[in-house]
Amino acid sequence: MTLSEVLSVSNCLEKILYMEDDDAVVSGVMAIIDLEGVTMGHFLQMTPLQMKKMTVVGQDATPFRMKGVHYLNTPPGFETVFNAMKALLNEKNKSRLYVHNKNYEAMYKHIPKEVLPAEYGGTAGTDKEIIGYWKNKVQEYSHWLEEEHAVPYR
Repeated sequence: MTLSEVLSVSNCLEKILYMEDDDAVVSGVMAIIDLEGVTMGHFLQMTPLQMKKMTVVGQDATPFRMKGVHYLNTPPGFETVFNAMKALLNEKNKSRLYVHNKNYEAMYKHIPKEVLPAEYGGTAGTDKEIIGYWKNKVQEYSHWLEEEHAVPYR
């Protein structure tokens, strides 16, 4: 997968959350970014301009309050990219970044097991079940998502 594809899917899921989940809008959200299988080639897809745009969107333009971003299974080279992205953030958002790598116990201090998939030691279902749920949600909203993207930005 390319970075653009990952960001596009993430954007679609955020739009669905915005439409359906008032708790997410009011209380904020946490993200878990599992970098298992990510290589330096993936990181090299990010241009400085794209890093800046990702930061502006995540920090200033998204209607959700980001309560934390938790990184798991970080590959070699991650720290370089992480530090470059971190330098673009304001102090509040810098303090909400957590690198757990494979230390899931540290993650449980921030995210309860009840909302995590079984693969991370949680009880909220398996990755396969959660992916199936979101595939169905995207299908349910597909007409709306296609319609929204068909309108040119002005």
